[in-house]
Order: sequence, then C-alpha cells, then structure tokens
Amino acid sequence: MTFNQRRIVLSVLLGLAGFAGSFFSPTFEFSPHTVSLTWFHVFPLLVAMAYGPRYGLLAGTLGLAASTPFFSWPANGWANIVPAVLEVLFYVWHGYCAQARRSAAGRPGG
Repeated sequence: MTFNQRRIVLSVLLGLAGFAGSFFSPTFEFSPHTVSLTWFHVFPLLVAMAYGPRYGLLAGTLGLAASTPFFSWPANGWANIVPAVLEVLFYVWHGYCAQARRSAAGRPGG
C-alpha cells in the first residue's frame, strides 16, 4: 500500500469514526437546558489539518462524517443537505488553511 493510499484509508476510517461518534455524544441535563458535547468533529478535522483539503473532503463525504444531520434530524428530509455541505466545507476550509500555513512556514506537508 502506497503512502497516498494509506492517507485515503485513514481519512475514510477517521471520517467513519466521527460519524459513529455522533451517536455517542455526552449530554448533560440542566433543567430546562441540555448541553451536548460535539466531540465527533475532531476526527475528520484532524485528517483535514494533517493531510490537507482533499483528504478532509474524503473524510466528510466517503467517511460519512458530514451525513450526521440526516440521522440527527430525519424529519427534515433533504433540507439536511445544507448543513451537510457546510460541514464538508468546514473540513475543506480547515485543511486548506493548514496547508497554506505549512507552505508559508516553508515546511513540507500535505
């Protein structure tokens, strides 16, 4: 397995870990409020920041990390496409910014 293939597999696996983690978010009740910790964004975000925007795109789409709105709010139907696209763009943007920061510092990467 080549280096890029390993990156692709890791991107998809960490995207799937983020997707699975969305179902296990800790929730704390403070009547009348509820606080949910959305830690599951960390896995696909790590991929994007380590490898760049293309791998963040893979983690968000093939890794299903951005499909959590469809499962969190199923009654919304296709209206969930808007937050799903925004979530993918969130990963791509952070990957792009991390890659630009590495390039500006003169370090190899991505």
